[in-house]
Amino acid sequence: MIENIRDISSYFNVRKKVRKAYEQVIDESPRDLNGLSEKYSFNPKDKINVHGCFSNLYSVEKGKVGKVIYKERNGSFFHGMVDSLEKSFDVTMYEFNKLKLASFLDVPVSETYEVILAKNVLNEELRCMLVMRDLGRVTLGEYYREDYRGDYKLAISSWEDAKSKLRRFLAYEPIDLNESNAIWVPEDKQTYLIDSAFWDFKGLPKYWYDANNFDNNI
Repeated sequence: MIENIRDISSYFNVRKKVRKAYEQVIDESPRDLNGLSEKYSFNPKDKINVHGCFSNLYSVEKGKVGKVIYKERNGSFFHGMVDSLEKSFDVTMYEFNKLKLASFLDVPVSETYEVILAKNVLNEELRCMLVMRDLGRVTLGEYYREDYRGDYKLAISSWEDAKSKLRRFLAYEPIDLNESNAIWVPEDKQTYLIDSAFWDFKGLPKYWYDANNFDNNI
């Protein structure tokens, strides 16, 4: 009986923390395209990532990268091209909101700075860009394969700790908490989680991640 009470108490404490972090995200999140400014431009030929199936990364300034999502997901599958600025806003905010929420819950994730408008120099079209800290391009899996093994045990331990912190707040286990979605930063002695596509937080319905429905909160 006591254990059941503890479990219930823990569950509601987690929901309370998620709700508080959610309110912080609302304060920082742009509600529509009118809240964005044009800041950078990009050339699709200059992408710096080699593994992304749904988005490209670009160097925008020292210590920062910009992420432009060009395919829409339905789970882990291709759902369609991001063929309008409005759709670009929705899919970009979907990721921004979840990464921000995780960071407010003290989960080690990619540090997200802002969402801005960026112009594709090849076709002059505007797209939304998620601006993040540049963590480097070597995932945890590649770190092992490239024989950087001096601190690999520490990198793995940090990764397991990051996953444990995240799992506490998720409604179910995501399918993509693997070495390809984590980056070890030696100077920080920290492994960061970098892909929030399958994270659904306890106590929050999925629709709140959609920027256009952001006011329909719980």
